[in-house]
Amino acid sequence: MRTHRSTGVRRRWRAGASSAVALIVLAACGGSGDDGSGAGSEEGGAEGAAEITISMVEDADTLDPTFGQTFGGRYVFMHMCEKLYDLSPDLEIVPQLAAELPTVSEDGLTVTIPLREGVQFNDGEPFDAEAVKTSLDRHRETEGSARAGELGPVAEVRVADPMTVEIALQQPYAPLTAILADRSGMIMSPAKLEELGEDFTQDPSCVGPFDLVERVVGDRIVLEKSDLYYDADQVHIDRVTMRPILDDTVRVANLRSGEIDVIDRIPTTEYAQLESADGITVDTLPSLGFDTLMLNTVDGPFADVRVREAFELALDRQEINDTVYGGLHSTSCQPFPGASPYFLDDLECTERDPQAAMDLLAEAGVATPVAIDLVLLNNTLSTRRGELIQAQAAEAGFEVNVRPTEVGTLIDDAAAGSFDAVVLTWSGRADPDGNFATFEHTDGGQNFGKASDPDVDAAIEAARTVNDPAERATAYAAAWELARARHSEVVLMNPNLLTGWRDSVQGLQLVPDGLIRLKGVSVTE
Repeated sequence: MRTHRSTGVRRRWRAGASSAVALIVLAACGGSGDDGSGAGSEEGGAEGAAEITISMVEDADTLDPTFGQTFGGRYVFMHMCEKLYDLSPDLEIVPQLAAELPTVSEDGLTVTIPLREGVQFNDGEPFDAEAVKTSLDRHRETEGSARAGELGPVAEVRVADPMTVEIALQQPYAPLTAILADRSGMIMSPAKLEELGEDFTQDPSCVGPFDLVERVVGDRIVLEKSDLYYDADQVHIDRVTMRPILDDTVRVANLRSGEIDVIDRIPTTEYAQLESADGITVDTLPSLGFDTLMLNTVDGPFADVRVREAFELALDRQEINDTVYGGLHSTSCQPFPGASPYFLDDLECTERDPQAAMDLLAEAGVATPVAIDLVLLNNTLSTRRGELIQAQAAEAGFEVNVRPTEVGTLIDDAAAGSFDAVVLTWSGRADPDGNFATFEHTDGGQNFGKASDPDVDAAIEAARTVNDPAERATAYAAAWELARARHSEVVLMNPNLLTGWRDSVQGLQLVPDGLIRLKGVSVTE
């Protein structure tokens, strides 16, 4: 057993610049020797090939960067769809498919990005400025795109020369580089987009160290090393199998037995046991993310702000953390994580007050108990948390129905507004805008509760134009004060990343975004 403590919980970092099981076998990808039966993924690849099996706490939704909305999707994309920029372990924004950090015109309205040369997509198509423009325009303009809000200030994407892209902005947009270090910066093969269109998810092709060869929804995603990857010498693994396993006990047992090599989000109930287990390394690291309750502000009981406020007053964040998570996370009532320079040190969270909650319900004139439909992921600890929320809220005039839901259905229900409250786990972004605007701006991609307030929108948009870090901190603090007053979401905690892996896995280095990188990682016998 080895235990890593990557840093303290309050480490500071610098801010840079559905569901039936369906089998998809991608015979056209080549290299797997699979006969189409799917059996190859169970037994491994070619003799002597280095393989790794990773457990995911949730499945991916779509494998299309334009539409993806889950952490499970990001987890897979990390290995097969590179971005213009990435995050270093110290959370510096660094070039990935871009050749260097962007240059910005004096007026802040033109961003120039030179591109890495000698790069191919995994289908053999060349990577160039036209390809970047095609993907960025698709992210911006496609109906239903989850990236459109992130790229809203972009007026135009231009090809300056074959290996240089210019992005014209409607106004200065400080978060842009950080946004291009996430799904908005993922570049897809234009040939594959032209071939498949909205069905890109069935056979995605990007630039990345691995390529998709098989997916069984709800069971496994199998990737194989790409021979076309520009940095293939740094890829020491030939085959990656990613398995969504919702039962925490099974996940941990599989790690112990060696069926799984890496698990993320170790259940807090099992963490101490794994710390003392032979042949296993565990690591804890402060995350960029937060867990939040998104409330439906348009339909149902939470359309009244007083009912929303009452629900927050019904909850005890510390009891949730202690009872469900063994106190291993940090309670929070803001979207800015404790490790961030934008963290609001002086912000006081609402204390639980069932009587005050019932007084607000009486003022709102609603009959009690107020029936609430609470949607959450169908894994062990998420369900336990929902049951504790149910018990706490019952003492304050609410009757909560806990509805554990598979991740794809959860996202569909959230997007359709088919909920009163939904628990979301946000893995976090390095830039404060990425943890805030997507939930609170009227046009935010994760604003499932449909909260809308021109003052909040204006405050967010103003903050986006500010480059100075101190001024940005002030601007986002003011914007959060406005947003928090409408109680459209109830932030619960800032989780720590609890990851475990077999000692046979060498070179694994965690990043606070919670996404495992496999470049430089090797597996020994």
